Amino acid sequence: MVNFVHDETINEIKITNPATITEEVEKIEAIMIKSMEKIVPDVAIRTKATLMDRWYKEAEALKDEQGYIKLWQPKGE
Repeated sequence: MVNFVHDETINEIKITNPATITEEVEKIEAIMIKSMEKIVPDVAIRTKATLMDRWYKEAEALKDEQGYIKLWQPKGE
C-alpha cells in the first residue's frame, strides 16, 4: 500500500500477466475484507478493485473476456 485516500487504498503491484495481476488484486481484496470484518463484524464488507497506471477519480473496475482485471484508461488515451 502506498496511500490511503478516504475510503480507498492505493497499492502498487508488479505488472506481469493478466492472471498474476488478478491473483494479486484478489489477495489484496481478501486481506482488506478480512481485516474490516474484525472491526465491524455486523457490516457487509465489499471491495471494488480498479487497475490503472495513475489514480483517476472516475476510473471503473474492468475485466476482460476471461475474467481477468483489465487496465482502465481515460477516454481519448
